[in-house]
Amino acid sequence: MQGKPRPRFWEAWIKTQTTAFQIVTQGQSAGDQYHEYLVSNWACSEMGAQAFNKDYAPSETAFYNAVQPLGALGEISQVLLEWSGPRSASWDLMEQKVFAALPDSVASHLFDVVNSTSEFPAFFQYFARANANQERVHLPKRLERIK
Repeated sequence: MQGKPRPRFWEAWIKTQTTAFQIVTQGQSAGDQYHEYLVSNWACSEMGAQAFNKDYAPSETAFYNAVQPLGALGEISQVLLEWSGPRSASWDLMEQKVFAALPDSVASHLFDVVNSTSEFPAFFQYFARANANQERVHLPKRLERIK
C-alpha cells in the first residue's frame, strides 16, 4: 500500500481480526463473514504480515470471527442524540463529556482514533450536527460532501 503511513493501532487491529477467524466446513456458509476474511487477509498481505494461512477444505467452507468489530461512531451518535445540555460542534469543548458518556471499551477505541489523526476535530464539527450556521473549519477533501 502506498500513501500515508498506516496507524500502528489499525495494523494491530487488522492482525487481531485476521487471526481470530475460524473456518467451518459443515455447510454453514449462509451469513458467514467471508468478505471480512478476504479483506482483512488482503490487508495483512499488503502489510507483509501472514495472510491466508489457514487450512482450507475442498468442501463448502464458512468463515466466522468471534472478535466483534469495535466502532465508536454509532456510540457517539447515540450520546449526542440523548444529549440533554447544550451541544457544541467543537471537539475541544465536547471531548471530556463525550468520553465520560461512553463505555470504557469504546472510549479506549475512540482515544486511539482521535490520536491517530490531526483531522478529528474537523470531522467532529460535521458529525456533531451542532451550530449548523456557524462557520466550519476547512474539512479535508476526503471528508467533504459531494455537491
